[in-house]
Amino acid sequence: MTILKTSRKSKISNKTPLYTVILLFVLIGECFIVHQLAKNQPPVTIDTTREKAAPVQFTDASLKLFIASRRGKTYYYPWCSGGMNISEANRIWFLSQAVAQDAGYVSSKSCKDLLP
Repeated sequence: MTILKTSRKSKISNKTPLYTVILLFVLIGECFIVHQLAKNQPPVTIDTTREKAAPVQFTDASLKLFIASRRGKTYYYPWCSGGMNISEANRIWFLSQAVAQDAGYVSSKSCKDLLP
């Protein structure tokens, strides 16, 4: 069997449909436009510096999620035994564990479900 007969049997055509060529040019044009737009944008920078957060006193009871003592360096859930033993005068409230950790406090080992 010759190559000519094989190409006729496999229905391979060397004619590319017009819509494929048009689609190819549209995609190339879009890539060029996106490249030009990206070239004019300033580079993205990520600021990784974090300032130490000061303890914040909340007046809304729903925002009081973590408790610590002014005299200690451990934070608790308010319902943990360590958190319930802190006197009102020494209580510091935090909105999140990250804020408590940024203020220099560590999570209590006796309080279950607190992430280290």
